[in-house]
Amino acid sequence: MVAAYGYHGNCDLARRTFDDTPDKNLASWNSIIAACSLNGRWKESFKLLQQMQVDGAVPDTVTLVTVLSSCAAGSAIAKGRAVHRFAAENGLMSDVAVANGVVDFYGKCGCLLEARAVLDEMAKLDEVTWNSLLAGYAQHGYGVETLEAFTEMQHRGYSANRITFMSVLHACSHVGLVAEGCKYFSSMIGDYGFQPIEEHCGCMIDLLGRAGHLSEAKTLLARMPFKPNLIAWMSLLGSCKVHGNLELGRDAALKVLEFDPENAAAHMLLSEIVT
Repeated sequence: MVAAYGYHGNCDLARRTFDDTPDKNLASWNSIIAACSLNGRWKESFKLLQQMQVDGAVPDTVTLVTVLSSCAAGSAIAKGRAVHRFAAENGLMSDVAVANGVVDFYGKCGCLLEARAVLDEMAKLDEVTWNSLLAGYAQHGYGVETLEAFTEMQHRGYSANRITFMSVLHACSHVGLVAEGCKYFSSMIGDYGFQPIEEHCGCMIDLLGRAGHLSEAKTLLARMPFKPNLIAWMSLLGSCKVHGNLELGRDAALKVLEFDPENAAAHMLLSEIVT
């Protein structure tokens, strides 16, 4: 019941049910920690990790992965490092799920040297390990490092997936590597057989727009195998503002307002382009 309440967003009821449970086992602790993590109560999930040990329960890999996710979401670097130390001291870093959780935590918190160091120390890696590192690099603007790690990932025999390419395209966008981004986008479709999803196309629209390739960005919007979303049109509108393309900017603004007629940012950007 604790897990069910947490999954449906009723964390308070989950906590009361847990507190009323007389004989708490590991599954009980993991359920309430997961409920807190799922509902954004990150500090509480870490406190529960400490409390369970005081009560004599021994955390397992599920416990640590869940708490690491909470620490990453809450940017709780000191707490996440404490979990990492616990895992290392108790021989749990040999579990690839725990090690991946540590890499993901450090990557999301911007501790990229530590993320890379953990990856380098792992005896066994998988695609999740690399994707966690790539996402960390891309999220924090390390475009060159993202592409270097992607190349290394391939050379070491690990397969890229759609998540991999999201990080790669995001990196190209924020560093302004237009040719490289177009190459990877084409490779994703032609070489790997992955049809682009909204996030991939959004990265490409942002990449082309930032570089001033506005007509190419609009063409991509028109050829997407799904209806462009608000974020895509807002990205194009912002690029039109930066590069002074009034005609395309008006078109993009009107599309934005179709999604959200009261969108203040769209009205502001449109007025700035027109004036």
